[in-house]
Amino acid sequence: MRKTILILLAIFITKIVAAQQYDIKANITGFANETKFYLQDVDVNSNIDSAIIQNNHFELKGTLGNAPKNLWLTATSGKNFYYTVLLISNERVNIKGDIKDFLFTCQSLGQKVRIILICSLVY
Repeated sequence: MRKTILILLAIFITKIVAAQQYDIKANITGFANETKFYLQDVDVNSNIDSAIIQNNHFELKGTLGNAPKNLWLTATSGKNFYYTVLLISNERVNIKGDIKDFLFTCQSLGQKVRIILICSLVY
């Protein structure tokens, strides 16, 4: 009985810790494999996470202090700089987009209305 309670307690703690993290899953077509994406804290102009795209997918996980935060998700392809502005908390966010028409095809699915998503291309 004691062992069962400890196992259930461990599962419960694991779920709570996982719920206090951001988890950004992206499916973005058009970028070459090995393109590096950065999650940047705009307030302090610092990269807080990065991931390399493989087969149009990448994932970022971590913890944000003082959430929600205004973050940029950025990448460079050739001479073009791409960015997405996110206002997120420690939550799960799915991003879907395409490099050819990033401004109009980028979509985000997350919790409530705390997510603001703007996709742009800067030359």
